[in-house]
Amino acid sequence: MLEDTLVEINNALAECIDICIDNAFIANIGTYGGSVVYHNGTMSAAMIAESMGSMRNGTCEPVALIIHPVIEADLLQDSQFVNAATFGDRSVITGGHIIKYLGLDIVVIPKGSLYNAPAAWAGSYNSILLARHAVHAAKKRDPSIESQYLVQTQRKYIYASVRFGKSVVCVDGVLHIITGF
Repeated sequence: MLEDTLVEINNALAECIDICIDNAFIANIGTYGGSVVYHNGTMSAAMIAESMGSMRNGTCEPVALIIHPVIEADLLQDSQFVNAATFGDRSVITGGHIIKYLGLDIVVIPKGSLYNAPAAWAGSYNSILLARHAVHAAKKRDPSIESQYLVQTQRKYIYASVRFGKSVVCVDGVLHIITGF
């Protein structure tokens, strides 16, 4: 195999494992965690500030906001995010991604797990505001990678496996923001 092919296979496996872990955490947070705030329309800086205030009212300090790429696109159209003087950092303009806002780490999950598919919520997106120590995780087993070559198909299959546990330990530290319904 070519060295570049091995690098690409490794990158694809790492991305696949990341997506699986992200989806498992989001599903766990969605099932067991926190309050829900509904906003009609698109996400805005004012909505983020209001949600942070709601969480602080419950004595939790928000540290991260997990959003869908569509929500990031909405925020990038908000002048408060793209105006370097308001934002205080040129990284949004130069990099095209929101990294921090109002002290929050902004994490974009590049998967459809934050999209609401049921008919009642079609076209809406979840965003998750998290406080420090609201969600815990533990690695149960290190990732293992195995390969198998099947002569019949003349293909090499690569399998990756990892075991981990996750749980919401502070429901007041998780706030679901549903926008765009």
